[in-house]
Amino acid sequence: MSFPMQKDIEEPLLREIAQRGGEARPNELFEAVARHFPQLTEADLKIPHGAVYSPWSTRVHNVRAVLVHKGELNKSAPRGVWRITDKGRQRIGLPPSAQTQVPPETPPHHEVLKQKLVEIGKALGYHTSTEEVLGPVGHRHDVLWRPGPYKKDPSHVIEVCEGETRLRRVTNCPSVIASEAKQSRSPLTSRLLRHFVPRNDRRQATLAMTNE
Repeated sequence: MSFPMQKDIEEPLLREIAQRGGEARPNELFEAVARHFPQLTEADLKIPHGAVYSPWSTRVHNVRAVLVHKGELNKSAPRGVWRITDKGRQRIGLPPSAQTQVPPETPPHHEVLKQKLVEIGKALGYHTSTEEVLGPVGHRHDVLWRPGPYKKDPSHVIEVCEGETRLRRVTNCPSVIASEAKQSRSPLTSRLLRHFVPRNDRRQATLAMTNE
């Protein structure tokens, strides 16, 4: 017999499983992994009389047990199925499987609107801030615009809420509620300019901001 060391079989076994979509049955793997080791003889691969497994398949089964212990094969896979884990994929230089990849987090629509209002305020020359507490009741406001960085009182206090657009007054400052209604098909920036910026200032803001 001229078997390779068990540790030398580990990565070829992981690669063969990964190439089959991440899982495979043992009988698919014995010959495939053996092709990585041309020193194996026909006798090594043949099942002896009265035995259940060939010496080679026994060796591969032992390697599988080691990989399960290392967390590189899934110990919870159905019986008769060898399944690679993300740790196993990482070992052989592959990215995580599509099932376990976390999609990039997108900011909530509320946060997108707040950021746009900050950009509009800056484009119009205001000093902007967010999530600031004002007034005796300690109400936290989404976006505030001030004529300058040293002005205590804001000139605009903007609240971003869902489902409505209306003008109200908060702590004696102009306040607007931004709509998050999804039925509007106009670009977000244009919608915000229409709601929050005086007509005479819209051209200035439009020129200062990039399109969405």
